[in-house]
Amino acid sequence: MASFRNLSKYSPTVGRCIANNLKDSQTRNVSRCLTCVSNQLNRTASLNDVSLVGTAAVGGGRNRLLREQRAELHLPTSLNPFKGNKRKEYSERRLLGYTMEQMYRVAADVDSYTEFVPWCKQAYTTDHTRGRCKAHMTIGFPPLSENYIANVTTERPNLVKSICKDGRMFDLLATTWKFSPGLAHIPQTCTLDFSVAFEFRSALHSNVAHIFFDEVVRTMVNAFLKRAETIYGPSSIRKQKPRVIAYVS
Repeated sequence: MASFRNLSKYSPTVGRCIANNLKDSQTRNVSRCLTCVSNQLNRTASLNDVSLVGTAAVGGGRNRLLREQRAELHLPTSLNPFKGNKRKEYSERRLLGYTMEQMYRVAADVDSYTEFVPWCKQAYTTDHTRGRCKAHMTIGFPPLSENYIANVTTERPNLVKSICKDGRMFDLLATTWKFSPGLAHIPQTCTLDFSVAFEFRSALHSNVAHIFFDEVVRTMVNAFLKRAETIYGPSSIRKQKPRVIAYVS
């Protein structure tokens, strides 16, 4: 988020919006902030931080001035929302107070994702074969929204994997849930290895998404654990902190 906070030196309105709205991480405020950033970046590119490049050409025996205007933010690469890393990844491992079968059922129930997965607006599955199906998804965090179809692979009770490689906004969206045995002396436990990876088509989309990516990865597993608690009751062990394996944002 540092890159967007630092934009305040180039666009005070963007800076004020982020400072005001990122004080808490509620969906309402992050959504408002994203909309403001999107609007202000467009205005900044066209009005304040622009470089107008004029080119002249001579042709047909007449002098003609061809003026090409090119808007380009004068920011270092690390702060420029149109440049930078387009891939974001997160993976973690943690001990859960539910069995592999219980967590597998929660993760594999894609048709119910709208009931408990943050920012999932639509989810239904088709083309069911053994261990495979297609998931029709809509995810949204205004002003960003994406409809896509993912290929889902399941191996009961160990794996639920979803991959989409032809989204409108991203080249890759992959989530993986792997479940393995937990504590030998507490059967109602399992070990989760969770990972999510985004690769956006546009660096601008990627940098705007950075504002809410932290919140998504922080709440995703917890949303599934709350679902498990709703269905199966309280966890058999105290809630464990995750061990973060990889984090690229």
